[in-house]
Amino acid sequence: MSNAYPSVSGQYLIGGEWIQASNVTNVHNPAKITEVVGEVALCSREDVRQAIDAAALAFQTWSRTPVAERANRMQAAADRLRAVIEEHVSLFVRENGKILVEAKKDLLRCVDIMSKAASALLEWWKPDSIPGDQKVQIRKRPRGVTAVISPWNSPMILTFDEKIEYR
Repeated sequence: MSNAYPSVSGQYLIGGEWIQASNVTNVHNPAKITEVVGEVALCSREDVRQAIDAAALAFQTWSRTPVAERANRMQAAADRLRAVIEEHVSLFVRENGKILVEAKKDLLRCVDIMSKAASALLEWWKPDSIPGDQKVQIRKRPRGVTAVISPWNSPMILTFDEKIEYR
């Protein structure tokens, strides 16, 4: 499938490439369980290992990317998500079972969080000085590959976890 935004397609993304899973399971509309919305990939340990390795490789470049460019990319991602919400919100309703208003609110909140993070990134990145006789600074750096296990009831909004503190 060559969609720029694969829906519930049985595909997974590794290293910027969409891969059709060899093992999938149906996704049913929770409001109408006879309706199959699509397929979700059931990745193997090897698939997961390949994804982690690709992410670790990408991190080598990303960790050296200037902060302003990271902020611009994050804002661009937020803008891209905002641009496709209307065409994808009904799929989210059918796949997740939320009512339309809640589903749209969740997706828009993800955009808000991404935009907030993008605008706060430049300040967040600056070292914090700790007062005292000695020069002590706290410096923030990229941590590397991170995994998120997202709950089924609010997978988008909980993946973006707005409890992250930005100073």
